[in-house]
Amino acid sequence: MLALGVGCGAPKTSVTEVWQAPSPVTPRMKTLLVFGVRVDEPNRRAIEDTFVADLSRYGVKAAQSYVLFPGELPPIDRARAMVNEQHYEGILVLKMRGVHEESRYVPGSYGGFWHGYYGGWGYYGTPGYVVTDKTVIFEATLWDLRNDDKLVWTARTETLNPSSGSEFATSLTRGVNPALVRAGFLPPRPKD
Repeated sequence: MLALGVGCGAPKTSVTEVWQAPSPVTPRMKTLLVFGVRVDEPNRRAIEDTFVADLSRYGVKAAQSYVLFPGELPPIDRARAMVNEQHYEGILVLKMRGVHEESRYVPGSYGGFWHGYYGGWGYYGTPGYVVTDKTVIFEATLWDLRNDDKLVWTARTETLNPSSGSEFATSLTRGVNPALVRAGFLPPRPKD
C-alpha cells in the first residue's frame, strides 16, 4: 500500500496543520504507546517500530501497540486495563487518512528553435512525459493518559512519493517527532 514507487531520493514529510489543546503547563511525556492504524500489518509494524526506535533517541520509553495487542484488539475495558498496567503517560496514534494523486506534464528538452526550423531539419531532443505524484496523508494524535485520556495534540502530515513502508515511516518520524518537541511533549533530541 505504501510502496508507491514514484520519485527519487528519500521522501520528505511535511507537517501541514497542527492543533494543540490550550494548557498553561505542558509536561513532557516519558512513556508512550504507539499505534499505527488504517494500514496493513507490515506497514503498521514498520511505523510503530520506527517511531519506538526514534523516540528512544529522545529519552522516551515507547512500545509498539502490536506487541501489547497481538492480533485483534481486546474489548475496550480490557485494553484500557492493559495500558494502565504498563503505566504509559500517553498514546501516539498515527492514522492513514488517504492518498492523493496528481498528474503533471514534464516537458521534453529540445535543441533550440533553429535546430527545429523548417520542419525538423537538424532536430534533436527528448519527448515530454506525464508523472503521477502520490501524496500520502496521515494524521498524528497524542492522547494524555495522565489527564483523563484527553486529546492534547494533533497534526496533519503529507509525504510525497514514498517508495517503501520503511522509508515512509522514517520520513514520518522526522516530521512528527520534532513537532512534538516544539509543542513541549518531547524533550529535545540530544546531538548525535
